[in-house]
This record gives sequence, structure tokens and C-alpha cells, in this order.
Amino acid sequence: MFIKELLAASALLILAQPVLSAAPAEKQAKQAKQDKRDPDAIRCKRIPVTGSLAQFTRECHSNAEWDRIAVESKRNASEMIGGSGACTGGPGCSGGN
Repeated sequence: MFIKELLAASALLILAQPVLSAAPAEKQAKQAKQDKRDPDAIRCKRIPVTGSLAQFTRECHSNAEWDRIAVESKRNASEMIGGSGACTGGPGCSGGN
């Protein structure tokens, strides 16, 4: 009796194998069709963890979100250095005059 149940279970697993592997194949085909420059395409980047030489975090965003993040980061950097980057004679400016 146990052998019949074991054979039936293994037969189900063998028959279900194509069904189980079909989902990843469809997903790969969809990703292959999607243009990497498409604003809605998802890209993942490895971001280094501050203070670690080997540890990374993984961030995934759409291309449009990555573009927005880049523009925002550039704007913040420009604001930090005073917009033009020129020394205006304020505190910390050693060669303005």
C-alpha cells in the first residue's frame, strides 16, 4: 500500500514539473521583451554600505525613479556647495579675496 502511494506521489511530481517550470519561463520572456531603457523597467543596483568594504544593500526602482533620484541628488549637492561652487568669502572660504 505504501509503495502505491509513493509511486502516485512521484508520478504527480513528474507530471507537475512542466507546469512548475512554465511560470519562470514566462517571466524571463516578459523581461527579455521589455526594453532596458523603458521608464517602467525595473533595475536593481547594489549600494555599498557605509563603513563596510564588502557589505551591500540592493535597491530596485524603475528607470524613471532612478532618474528622479539622480536629479534630486545633483540638486542637493549643488545646494550644499552654494549653487555655483565659487567661494563667496563666507566662513570656510580661504581664497575668496
